[in-house]
Amino acid sequence: MRRHIGATANLVLLFGLARPSESQSCGFPWTFSTTPVSGQSVAITVCGLYTTCRPHNPQFTVSGSQVTITYTGAELPSCQCLVTINTFTDTIVVGPLVTGTYSVNLTLLECGQQQPSGSGSFTFAGMSSIPTLDWRGVAALVTVVAIAGVWLLRGGTLS
Repeated sequence: MRRHIGATANLVLLFGLARPSESQSCGFPWTFSTTPVSGQSVAITVCGLYTTCRPHNPQFTVSGSQVTITYTGAELPSCQCLVTINTFTDTIVVGPLVTGTYSVNLTLLECGQQQPSGSGSFTFAGMSSIPTLDWRGVAALVTVVAIAGVWLLRGGTLS
């Protein structure tokens, strides 16, 4: 009876720890989100659940409108690691990209075998390589120029 209670408690603890918190959307299949970081690159944040080795060493390829991101899990030749259930989050910068819609495939290389782990798509609009001002920046610039103009008209000097 005592072993039964202990085993039940361990299972409850395991499932309680393995579940991501309500604020996370990590699970299986893996998910991703994107953030433009330059005129030709995007940061892709991957979030997922793993049950063996922690995914590491992300590698990406861009072929046309297809982005493939591969993480490594258990590595050859031993394929050994501590068995655990946990979530991970990782961000990688992918580029160069051109404006368009991209399909993303997330895979895990586990003991030399590729395992599909998630997919989706995103639209990359690119970013201007020339800095621009939004309406607040333009308003601030106009205000500063107006103040400087009034100051100079009243006899101020720039020395």
